[in-house]
Amino acid sequence: MELFKTYPFEFDDEKYEVRIYHNDKLINVAVFKENHPATGIRHQIQIPEGMEIEKILNSDSMNHFIELSKKEISDNLWYNLAS
Repeated sequence: MELFKTYPFEFDDEKYEVRIYHNDKLINVAVFKENHPATGIRHQIQIPEGMEIEKILNSDSMNHFIELSKKEISDNLWYNLAS
C-alpha cells in the first residue's frame, strides 16, 4: 500500500501519527507510534469499482476517520479491549 498522508499528534506527552495508506481497492487509516502500529485497530474503506480514490482521499469525510483514530488513543480504547 502507498502512504498518502500522515497527521502527527500528541497525547500524554507521547508522539503519534495517523497514517492513511491506499491502493486501488482499499484505504487504511491507522495510528502509529515510533514507526510501529500503536494499536491493533485500523479503519478500512473498500473502494467501489469506478469510484475515484483521489476524490475519497481528499474529501472532508476522511477527517472523520482521522479524528476517530485520535480519539481511540485518548480514550485508551485498545488498552481497554486488550485487558
